[in-house]
Amino acid sequence: MIKWNAVITTHPTSDSFEPTRVGFYDGGYRGNPGPGGSGSVVVEMTGTAQPPEVVWAAATALGSRSTTNNVAEFVGLHRLLKRAAEMHWKNLHVVGDSQMIVGLMRRRKAPKSKKMRFWYEKVRRLADQCQVTSWTHHYRAYNKTADWLANQAMDTKASGSYSKEFGAHHFLNRGVQPLIDGDVKGWIQVDVGRAATNNRLGSLAYERDRGKPGTG
Repeated sequence: MIKWNAVITTHPTSDSFEPTRVGFYDGGYRGNPGPGGSGSVVVEMTGTAQPPEVVWAAATALGSRSTTNNVAEFVGLHRLLKRAAEMHWKNLHVVGDSQMIVGLMRRRKAPKSKKMRFWYEKVRRLADQCQVTSWTHHYRAYNKTADWLANQAMDTKASGSYSKEFGAHHFLNRGVQPLIDGDVKGWIQVDVGRAATNNRLGSLAYERDRGKPGTG
């Protein structure tokens, strides 16, 4: 069982500690192409035993019948990063279930498609502005919150958003609460494993360099 305070890290600032922020996004369609929707959510975590707090969520309806799955995914990511930029949130961790989009953002590689390049450039600018710390690909099993928001938009054909100032009883917050803990724990398992691997590789490189003539 994962204990929140065993794995959450914080980023110190001049006056206090910034919480760790993780953003999840997803997109879907009914027809491909066809009407679609996207979901975006941001959670904050501190170095305490408190569970993650949903600070913002959005369900975005996409009425155009030319909407594709990739466009819907990019819209979800764009809404997430735009909100982060508006709130001056830095060092954001981003999670999505589109391996293609996560791969493009990690490698900073623009897609060949003109339409996809348009969206890539929009989100790339915002990602740099927010100083995104990590890009993680997760399958839907650990991206259920954003998936629920995307389906909410498609089912109702309406957009909506939630901010923690709206109160815990807001309908979007009630919808995401049963799902978000599992998504965050899934991200933590991957992120902690990646950090351990990087530390191990760094130690191996250090030991290798120590063995070279003229080092150490």
